[in-house]
Amino acid sequence: MEPLAHFLCDVINPLLAVCVALAPVRSPRPGAFWARGVAGIGLAVAAAEAGKHWVVWPGHPTFPSGHETFALAAGTLLIRRDSRWLLPVLPLSLLLAWALVEAHYHQPVDVAGALLTGPPLALLGERLLTPRRSPEGA
Repeated sequence: MEPLAHFLCDVINPLLAVCVALAPVRSPRPGAFWARGVAGIGLAVAAAEAGKHWVVWPGHPTFPSGHETFALAAGTLLIRRDSRWLLPVLPLSLLLAWALVEAHYHQPVDVAGALLTGPPLALLGERLLTPRRSPEGA
């Protein structure tokens, strides 16, 4: 199973990146989605990488998983765009979590830790680039 796990670790995130790139193609403003997506995913992955410099416990500098953080951040933005993305995104994220542990890249806690960085920071990054609407009559 380990060769399959290595393969999945290599292909799932590029597949999700293509999904993020193609998701807004028929949208009247695809650039806005892409900009918010880059901000959200970038913020999440940067936080995951920064987190690896904090010692969670000695001899374990892989918390949280950057791969899983990317997958969960991309998935969160896709699902927020259209809930039908849940059907492919959830299995891909779970499959990647399994593959990262099976391939010995991460411990289960590293993958679970991505839940703390991926979705919330993707939403925060998206929110930072979303124009605020002025109240009616203001």
